[in-house]
Amino acid sequence: MGNHLTLKGAWVRKKSKRSARVFRRTSTRIPVALLLRGQRRSNRHRASVLQTSFLGMRVQTHLALRRGQLVRIVRLTGTYLPVPARVIWVGTAKSDKQRHVGLKFTDPMHARIAPH
Repeated sequence: MGNHLTLKGAWVRKKSKRSARVFRRTSTRIPVALLLRGQRRSNRHRASVLQTSFLGMRVQTHLALRRGQLVRIVRLTGTYLPVPARVIWVGTAKSDKQRHVGLKFTDPMHARIAPH
């Protein structure tokens, strides 16, 4: 019956798949640079990682990014390789997430941003 299950005569709403978290998110502050597809390393755009998980991260940036856009994330401290990612959401204007962007790693098994 759609979004409901019967449990001994009572109706219970099923949890949506969007609310279920498979991987734990960790709040953090890591300075990074974002490189847009086709740009050289010398053209870095500063950003700050606010939250990380195995599949991606939430970043605060002044860049005007669009959903689907490809970027590379470069950690500014330490020696890490650029991590490719895709923009999956962009915070709406005049909200508390105005300059926040959701990035999904294109290859999570090789993404290395957070310290040990």
